Amino acid sequence: MSPPEKIRLLQPLTPEAEALLSRAMYPDPERIGQTLGRYRHDPELRVYGLYISYGLLEPGRFGCNPSRRQPQGTQLTQAVPGRLACAAGVRLDGRQGELLHIGTAPELAGRGYGRRLIHELMNQLGLERLQAQTDHQAAGFYRKAGFQVQPTETSWGRRYLCWLNQSTIHPAT
Repeated sequence: MSPPEKIRLLQPLTPEAEALLSRAMYPDPERIGQTLGRYRHDPELRVYGLYISYGLLEPGRFGCNPSRRQPQGTQLTQAVPGRLACAAGVRLDGRQGELLHIGTAPELAGRGYGRRLIHELMNQLGLERLQAQTDHQAAGFYRKAGFQVQPTETSWGRRYLCWLNQSTIHPAT
């Protein structure tokens, strides 16, 4: 049995969420500070977090099955105890969304929490489409999460345009 998880809107932005989001940003302290400031003050930007109800994932403990990479049983809620595993910064526009940043705690990476957060946000917020733009390093993450990924040239060099439609998300993901 997988441990329970909960998704919540992180308002106000917590230091823990800031640290996770910073992992997905260009490593320039000034730019990181400006971007986090926008998350704090821009009403169009929101940060959501996926909380897990136990400390660190350890194979064989707390019902964790390491061969089962896909967590189960999430719900959108306002007050949850537990540990923040993953945070995502998004801009919403009706039933469309733009994923601006997503970061997972390093010791929890590769266990499906980022994908789970993305899929649950789409389901819980009723989004028809979520798009993102990323670099080569993260393109594989988006593919594994079900996004269509297309390379493009920009003023920053090669980037990847990513989009996920609600119709391509399977209920058990």
